[in-house]
Amino acid sequence: MKVLFIGGTGRLSNDIAKLSCECGNQVYVLTRGTPERKKFIDKRFNLIYSDIRNVSETKKILSNYMFDIVIDFLSYDVNQLKMTLNVIEKKYSNRNFLLRIINKIRKIIKK
Repeated sequence: MKVLFIGGTGRLSNDIAKLSCECGNQVYVLTRGTPERKKFIDKRFNLIYSDIRNVSETKKILSNYMFDIVIDFLSYDVNQLKMTLNVIEKKYSNRNFLLRIINKIRKIIKK
């Protein structure tokens, strides 16, 4: 499954993206590529460099991509979410993946 993480270099998002790789998924991370975050980026990730807040640039960069699921870690308010939804419109096809990841995380936490 092809999974796009918007903001996959933070502590929580990076761990979830790694877990997604371990589940056998192709992981794509949309990142601004700031130097201080590069040391956290797993070599298995397919990196897409763009700032999600630059809607026109990001839409252009993502124009040839299609994902099974998109997971957003960067929308903190309604306006940001609207911008993100505008960018990823028609870029994903599967909404069930996140539930499987959450269940896997719960199992790990219980150990």
